[in-house]
Amino acid sequence: MISTFFMARRLRNGVLLLTALIVTFALAWAYGVTLHQVPYATGWGLFIMVVFLTFFNLRKKLSFLPLMPAAVWMQFHAYGGIFTLVLFLLHTDGSLPTGRFETILWGMFMIVGVSGLIGLAINRIIPIRQQQRGEPVFRDRMGLFRSQLASEVETLILNTMEETQTRTLSKLYTARLSPFFAAPRNLFEHLLGQRGGIDKLLQDMDSADRYLDNKARETLAQIREKVLQKDGLDFQYAHLTLLRAWLFVHIPATYSLLLLSVLHLSLVYGYRLGTS
Repeated sequence: MISTFFMARRLRNGVLLLTALIVTFALAWAYGVTLHQVPYATGWGLFIMVVFLTFFNLRKKLSFLPLMPAAVWMQFHAYGGIFTLVLFLLHTDGSLPTGRFETILWGMFMIVGVSGLIGLAINRIIPIRQQQRGEPVFRDRMGLFRSQLASEVETLILNTMEETQTRTLSKLYTARLSPFFAAPRNLFEHLLGQRGGIDKLLQDMDSADRYLDNKARETLAQIREKVLQKDGLDFQYAHLTLLRAWLFVHIPATYSLLLLSVLHLSLVYGYRLGTS
């Protein structure tokens, strides 16, 4: 039922986006036929869209105001961003810039546009991947869960050492388990869908199993479950970090683009007034 709703919403928004693009291209053609300067019209359209898209970040900061829900703003932001990127190509006629300032403006627009598309893909893909590894966990609580797992593993090993006098688990903990539980591990592997790091750790644990008695083996089996829980936690952490990391590119670039756009408009109309 939910997937049907999302598919219907995407189809509707896609049709609206396509309609808006067709109307924009038709207006640009008509504007050019009447000997008006199309770049001025598309330039103002771009500026209005950049201002509108910037409001999405402000909307998240002003969540207490009785505005539209953030999910609705997100839809406007995503499809409006795609529309703006196409409008930019229309504005530049698909050609590369020549002047220094135009090159900076063009490059900043590309950074904002490409990072926005990457962010759109990330926000679509990562929630699906997270559901494959259990319930999502709030990023701010992951440190607490990680410390709790590390403490439980340490307690299991200390208790087993007192009962069995074995040193194998102690050596395994010092060499492999303690570093693993101390911080998030194998982040890039989690993002790439690989398992080399965790599989190597599990192999080392299996190798130690042959030197243990029955009591220590039971402990090792419990530790193995803790390791898998920690690996799942690292999986969630890697993807949540990626969700945040791209914003450190997209948001500053967006505000920089807004300032450059204001300067660009000032230069264009200043030059126009100076030559009139």
